Amino acid sequence: MCCRRFVSSRQRFAFPRGQDAYRHHAHALQQVGEALAHFHRATHDFNLKRGNALSVAGWEKLVDSCIDQADTVAPGLAQLIISELGYLKKNWPASVALPQGVIHADLFPDNVLFNGKKLYGLIDFYFACNDTLAYDLAICVNSWCFEDDKVFPTTAWKR
Repeated sequence: MCCRRFVSSRQRFAFPRGQDAYRHHAHALQQVGEALAHFHRATHDFNLKRGNALSVAGWEKLVDSCIDQADTVAPGLAQLIISELGYLKKNWPASVALPQGVIHADLFPDNVLFNGKKLYGLIDFYFACNDTLAYDLAICVNSWCFEDDKVFPTTAWKR
């Protein structure tokens, strides 16, 4: 499919014209979900593997590199970070518990282009890797489904 052709090809691709996503619209989110599902299905038999640098193991490395300065940002931040990382390590789902595959891993609104109200393209596959498919979904929910005041817009999503 398109992903295999893209990875194996040496063609030059033009940058897709479009605008950042118009978030907080159910129609836009539906298209993003459909595109993400298509991407997951299209890459299900992709043989190259790349670990997720932005998952628990990557977080451990990040914490190790900056924990000494955490309390200079806010008193007690180092202990909070260590505690939260411990909780995540203990409770992170086993890779066999959920469907795995290639994920985009960075599908924030600024990586989705629309032409008017039609999804035009997904861009920025720099963090694409193999992980739990639900991880991609969680990124979308956290980046697409909250208003600027960090509140989930329950009334805005009703059809």
